[in-house]
Amino acid sequence: MKYRCKSCVNKRVVEAVQITETTFTLLPNPEHVPGIVYDPTNQLAKLKADGTTMIGRLLDWIVTEETGEIGIYRARYFAANFEKETE
Repeated sequence: MKYRCKSCVNKRVVEAVQITETTFTLLPNPEHVPGIVYDPTNQLAKLKADGTTMIGRLLDWIVTEETGEIGIYRARYFAANFEKETE
């Protein structure tokens, strides 16, 4: 689903999916993002990037930027900075 950055000057649009229980129970899951390793036992989503591992937990968001770059954002940060795209 597309979301617009509320706090960005350029109002960039990203593609984002929230990590939910279904993320780990519905397999195969059409919302799974390539490059993310899903750990159903611990209910974690892991992304290795730039020599570090980003870890997403339930209710966090997996975000794909317009450039194709993938990141994991905490739920509180995402809610404060993004809104659903209406177009």
